[in-house]
Amino acid sequence: KRAALQKSTPRMTTTPDNSGSIRTDVPEALERAFSSLSEHIPGFQLRQKQLEFAGACNTTLQHSGTLLIEAGTGIGKTLGYLIPLIAYARRNQVRVAISTETRNLQQQILKKDLPLALKALGLQNQEFRAEVCMGASNYLCIRRMHRVGKEIPPDRAEEYERLLQFHSENSIAMRTEAPVSPPLWSKVGRDPEDCLGRKCMYYDHSPYFLARERWRQAHLLIMNHSLLAAHLESKSQLLPDFRAIVVDEAHGVAETINRSRVARMGPAEFDLLARSGLIQNPELLQSGEALKKELSHVFRLEPGHRVRIRRGLRLSLLPGFLESCRNTLRMVDERMEQEEDLFSGEEDRLQSENMLELQFQKNRLNEAIGFFEELSLDEKSNFVRWAEGGRNGVELFSGPVQSGPFIRQRLIESQDASIFCSATLKTGQDFRFVRQGLGLIDDRGNAVNSTSQESQSVRSADEATESGEETGRMVDTIQSEPGNPPTWPGASADFREQERGKEGFGAGFVGDSFQVKELSLPSPFDYPNQALLYLPTNIPDPQTNEQQYNERCAAEIQNLLTLTGGGCFLLFTSRKSLKQIRELLQHYLDQTGFPVISQLDMDAGRALTEFKKDPASVLFGLASFWQGVDVSGDDLRSVVLCRIPFQVPDDPLVEARIEQEKEAGHMPFLTIQLPHAILRLKQGAGRLIRGEKDRGIIAILDPRLRTRGYGRTILDSLPPARRVESRRALEEGYRDLWQSSRIADT
Repeated sequence: KRAALQKSTPRMTTTPDNSGSIRTDVPEALERAFSSLSEHIPGFQLRQKQLEFAGACNTTLQHSGTLLIEAGTGIGKTLGYLIPLIAYARRNQVRVAISTETRNLQQQILKKDLPLALKALGLQNQEFRAEVCMGASNYLCIRRMHRVGKEIPPDRAEEYERLLQFHSENSIAMRTEAPVSPPLWSKVGRDPEDCLGRKCMYYDHSPYFLARERWRQAHLLIMNHSLLAAHLESKSQLLPDFRAIVVDEAHGVAETINRSRVARMGPAEFDLLARSGLIQNPELLQSGEALKKELSHVFRLEPGHRVRIRRGLRLSLLPGFLESCRNTLRMVDERMEQEEDLFSGEEDRLQSENMLELQFQKNRLNEAIGFFEELSLDEKSNFVRWAEGGRNGVELFSGPVQSGPFIRQRLIESQDASIFCSATLKTGQDFRFVRQGLGLIDDRGNAVNSTSQESQSVRSADEATESGEETGRMVDTIQSEPGNPPTWPGASADFREQERGKEGFGAGFVGDSFQVKELSLPSPFDYPNQALLYLPTNIPDPQTNEQQYNERCAAEIQNLLTLTGGGCFLLFTSRKSLKQIRELLQHYLDQTGFPVISQLDMDAGRALTEFKKDPASVLFGLASFWQGVDVSGDDLRSVVLCRIPFQVPDDPLVEARIEQEKEAGHMPFLTIQLPHAILRLKQGAGRLIRGEKDRGIIAILDPRLRTRGYGRTILDSLPPARRVESRRALEEGYRDLWQSSRIADT
């Protein structure tokens, strides 16, 4: 079945696209579906840009291929891809997937957008099943829970009782809902290396395996980029097959996948290797401790400091450590042979547990040996290795410089259709940077099958007619018993072949070549009348006089907070910068009484909750607040971006990519560093205007936007807010924003 599916899946080619554009025309049934949303969403207005977005997604699903689509905030992209995706899945009897950066968007899709999309299509909730998929450690392990219960200390007994009660009330018990602390959850959450699978006595009631069964019964899988990365990397599939995927918040998916492929060996891994498992070898423990000390002596790294390992790692104690690993491996193999004959009958389960633990120990030993053997060689062309100082000693890392070909092969070419969308995919005037991360740039640096189009409805030369196969609903129904899921693609290859060549709403599998197309749709928001872009002219270059820069920034922030009465995100590129600016503002903040929330004091989720409690709040945020955070309405009235968010130059992955670009004859600042900064800056600026009634100020306190040649490129990539440079113009403009807002509301 799998082979039949793969045979019918077109592969990407570099065949030129004769149509010259992505079709954004909208079949009548699709337009009716969106028009019907007015019956379910108060005040809903049908937007041409949302229809164009949906039409492009529908075309991609029909014809097979890949679509890169930048859709500005407010277009309504979630419903824009959900409705054609559901129709495609229903008509072709295939499972589909959505991947997001944030869990917030996962829950929004499941609880808010999906029910609306189903209503628009005339479907009942039970006719189309969706499941949010989480990583294994998010699920409770019953066996580990009972094991912990035997040795729970008295001061944790009450918390453990809460866990038992929670489990009794929830068949799929998950970390996000469990009323327990992280330390306890770390002992009871599922650990893949401590799982007996089908041989476990709790298998039939396992939250994780119950969840996996629900995934198999689902028509739509909703995951985050981290789980998608783990699935692509896994030797055994973590997720059921899906035949089309929408990657939302796609601007960061390539980096997430690449960093998930980096292997690590540090003090914790040394301890796990030597202290866990049925076979305890004192020789391995001693040689591991000695090697950790030698690593600390050789690299002498403070926490957070890093150094590249360019040549083969030469450590005097490494051969002895590897020999200890191999000796332990032989001991494990001998014990596994003994286990085969030792138990029988009722003792099978104990044998299974022992064999499983031995196998996990064997895997860890083989991985450690392979890691250090690779590290002993000179650095390979697409791999980078480095040492980093940690709290408990030196950690070693090894991983790919970039994963474009991996993503293209494992994800894009394995799907009938893949759609990558975000409010921020373009850097400057093109998608080149995102294409490169996804492996959609060939060896000569040319875009694979590039077909770029700005916002316009253009039909292709081979325009098709509607199939006319409608059933009174807006999608064809699949014959199945009421309440039961439709048949899955593994049993319906013949059906899919019959559908090839048909077109219309939800149709698929048209054509033999795999196309890659692009579309850019600007935000419908009235930025000139909703937002000011403040670019003060009196701030020095942070690279020449950091202290003076910080003082001027603090003065500008103080003025801005006084003007807006708080309600501000202050976004920084480093902890150091955040601390310095906060210290300079502390006296002012104490005097004004603005509630201060800092990401240094709490996690991002709690910080956002605290911010929303008071309209005068001031939030000091780091990387996680530059993207994926949504505060609509008057609670957020200004966003301050203190510096252009260039990547940290000593990041070994960034450094290695820069070297690759130089070797290829490119200018890495223009091909890597600047595009990355533009995407981050667009994301940060995009935190302010989330709805038609939002108003406020975007302030960028970095003079390089005016003094460096690349500043114009960055500014041209930002939303078209009204630009002001003086405090007087800022104050007048801010008053105008709110005055026009009040007039519009009357």
